[in-house]
Amino acid sequence: MKGINLSFSACGFLGIYHLGAASALCRHGQKLLKDVQAFAGASAGSLVASVLLTAPEKLEVLCASSFVPIYAGLRAVEYRGQKWVDGGLTDSLPILPGGRTVTVSPFTGRLDISPQDDGRLGSYVRVANQDVLVSPGNLVRLSHALFPPSRREMESLHQRGFEDALRFLRRENWFE
Repeated sequence: MKGINLSFSACGFLGIYHLGAASALCRHGQKLLKDVQAFAGASAGSLVASVLLTAPEKLEVLCASSFVPIYAGLRAVEYRGQKWVDGGLTDSLPILPGGRTVTVSPFTGRLDISPQDDGRLGSYVRVANQDVLVSPGNLVRLSHALFPPSRREMESLHQRGFEDALRFLRRENWFE
């Protein structure tokens, strides 16, 4: 079997979905996690990937990895002489070379771990390297990604991430 990689998408305030998915992977996906060769993420997804892999990076690196121009300020974060912006602006779902990359996103789309919305039209749009379904549910999630949802909605997103990851683990025979 080729190596397995794990990638968490950019998602703004929906990062709580990733935490739910990561929690399910830690509790019931050790068969998968022991074979993961590399972790990746964009924006909030990079924070979850780094926590899952090691301890959080230096504060400057975390700030740099999630800086969105205009939304977070006018001046990009500088780290080691270079200016950095949120990777979700160019590649919202890193796919690693070599092996299979298991993809995690709080947006319904052509992904391994994601919510399952009914797409009446079945239309997808490609946004920053991620195919997402055109659906009312994704429009609501986009709003929540940009503007913080309520505590109750965040708890629901966490639970949804957990359940979607369990569904994936069972489907792929990695559940334990």
